[in-house]
Amino acid sequence: MTWVRTVVVGVLAMVVWGFVPLVEAQGAPDEILTQEYVAKMGLDKLKEQGLDGEGVTIAIIDGMVDTTVPELAGADIEIINTCPEYQRTPRELEHGTNVTSLIAGRNYGWAPKAKIKFYGAFFGDTYTVDLSMKCNTRMKTGYLIQEAINDGADIILVSRGCDKGSSAPGPDTLWALLRATELGIPVVWGAGNDAEETDRFCHPWGSLVVGAVDFDGNLASYSNFGMIVGIYAPGQPMMIRKADAQGALTIIESDAQSTSFSTPVIAGILALGMQKWPEAHGHQLLNSLVDTADAGVSERQYHPRIYTANVNPARFIDNDPSIYYAGVPNCVTVKRSDYLKEREPFDYLRYHYGLLDPRDWYFPNNADYVYRGLEENLKLPIDEMDFFEGENRWGFEPGTLHEGYVVPVDFTGGFLPTGSLLWVGLLAGVVIFLIVLALIIRSVILARKVRRYSGYPPVQLMVPGQPPGTPSPGVGNDLGNGR
Repeated sequence: MTWVRTVVVGVLAMVVWGFVPLVEAQGAPDEILTQEYVAKMGLDKLKEQGLDGEGVTIAIIDGMVDTTVPELAGADIEIINTCPEYQRTPRELEHGTNVTSLIAGRNYGWAPKAKIKFYGAFFGDTYTVDLSMKCNTRMKTGYLIQEAINDGADIILVSRGCDKGSSAPGPDTLWALLRATELGIPVVWGAGNDAEETDRFCHPWGSLVVGAVDFDGNLASYSNFGMIVGIYAPGQPMMIRKADAQGALTIIESDAQSTSFSTPVIAGILALGMQKWPEAHGHQLLNSLVDTADAGVSERQYHPRIYTANVNPARFIDNDPSIYYAGVPNCVTVKRSDYLKEREPFDYLRYHYGLLDPRDWYFPNNADYVYRGLEENLKLPIDEMDFFEGENRWGFEPGTLHEGYVVPVDFTGGFLPTGSLLWVGLLAGVVIFLIVLALIIRSVILARKVRRYSGYPPVQLMVPGQPPGTPSPGVGNDLGNGR
């Protein structure tokens, strides 16, 4: 048995001296080396195909990022800090760093070779009015989306978007999303973690809203849901970094969960699709992403109005997106409420044709918008029925002209298709007819009352001390005859 002991001692010595590797992934002693989704979602197989996000620019709008953590070693990250005077909190640093690591982490990031442009934004309850007006403007989500577009972003990520505690998208954000939609730049937006129907308080029209599921395809207990959620991805369990007492990100949490983590998963998968299909339009990729998704939670199991589409990365990557329409995809413009159905698609149409007056709407740092409302007899190449009710009601076929829309000079408000003037005339006619009919009915009723009372006998006034029938002094008989 001497030779056995010799072999065992030799192997142990090799382990101690580092000749036998114990961990496949390369990393620092405290580095997070993997995530559960790497194997379960097939990211390892995609990496074997050479897909790493190279050539794609992803804009991340979040709190702040710590680029010194070992997971982000070697990542191409540019920080755009529009307000240096703003002091970041550990919570902001945690969130932004973990979101960025899921995309650019060298061992488990979906797109580690992508160019990351990180924009520091207000992070919910950390907003303060004590900052200068310049900071208050330049740290808002809408402004930063515009900046990301100006800086050449291919994908824009807003992971903390629809949480109930955060402010709903304001005009600055909505108009920035209109611009991104017009240019075909996917904006990936977190659904939030309130376990509620997010349609009630968050309407980021033009973005792809992302909810969270588990690896079995079941809707996560914390995830918001509803008609505006376009796709779902796993949001747990995730290994993330937390801040210690000194604010350094040294604590590792192994079972974190949030739609903030499912959202960068979708952004990273889109980046791989852009790398695989560089000629594809952003809208085609979004259509392909949803079309290749797996069906998840059924309507009967959770909510009567929810349909869960769970992302399928391998199927999306293999699917040629050129077969899809390049117009605005339905997954970012679903019907959500009467208000949205009537207003927001209208706003997109008006933006597309340059009819949103920049004097009335929030268009900072948007150099490519051209206002056309002052053009005389401007005709719009769009058909109302195709736009609002057709199969592709959110887009239009290039080159088709429908000359039913004429915009007056100095147009500043909503427009009315000339084909609808007939309906306005008919409605006005119906209103006038009802008014006249009501007047006639009232006159007939009054006339009947007059005829009924005019048939009564004359009223005789009795004067004390005089026989009946004697006229009262100074009172004519006409009084009792009702004339």
